[in-house]
Formats: sequence, C-alpha cells, structure tokens
Amino acid sequence: MPRTAVPSTPLQQSATAAQLLLALAGLRQLFRQTFTGVATGAALALGPGGASRYALSVAETGSFTDWIVHAQVSPDGENGWTTVLTHQKTVDLDDTTVFVVDKPAGYVRFDCPTYTPGGATQIDALLLALN
Repeated sequence: MPRTAVPSTPLQQSATAAQLLLALAGLRQLFRQTFTGVATGAALALGPGGASRYALSVAETGSFTDWIVHAQVSPDGENGWTTVLTHQKTVDLDDTTVFVVDKPAGYVRFDCPTYTPGGATQIDALLLALN
C-alpha cells in the first residue's frame, strides 16, 4: 500500500486536513495569511453562494507574548465588516482551531490588531470557509 507523506509542521498538518475535508465534502475554500506585524488583510471573495461556517487556526513561528487574529466577513467586500472569529494566544493555544456557524457572507478577510512577538518571527493564520 502506498504511503502518504505527513506534513512536518502543525499548521501544514492542519492545512492538509482542511484540504482533505474540503475535497471530501465538495465545499468552499481555504485561506492563509502570514503576519509579521499588525495588519488587516485584503478582502477575499468566497465565490457564488458565499459561505456561512468558518474555522480559524493560528500557529506561531518562534515564541510570542501575544497575538490576536480575527476572521471578518462582509456581504460585499467593502462595507459592513463583522468579526465572526477571534483567535488569541493568551486564550487559545498555538495551532488550535476555533469555529463558528450561521454567519453567511460573500467575502472574508484576516485582521491582526495585536502582535507582540517575544522573539518570534511570524504567525500564520488559516481560515476554512464552508457552505
């Protein structure tokens, strides 16, 4: 029986698991953004029909004092941005996943308003958007 390579980092493993779930369910999209400071990402279209369920995972490279990453949704990608998920280092563990349902939208974006690296280099956010 052929073997499948296992990704080397937890975030890669999470991304692979999420991609597998997407393939099995025939659902939406997987988004990833790397933060090296405080920033708000660009609006990302969810495609026809949008999405209404989301999962957010954040992993650090190095050791952080704190971070906050929000997943935000909007009906049109310009107005009415609403935070539907928050992942915070002091509340959620590194590379854990938070979930939300029943938040229909046509666009998503990442927002990182808090970034306190205690010697770390970056955080990677992964968002799974489902119908």
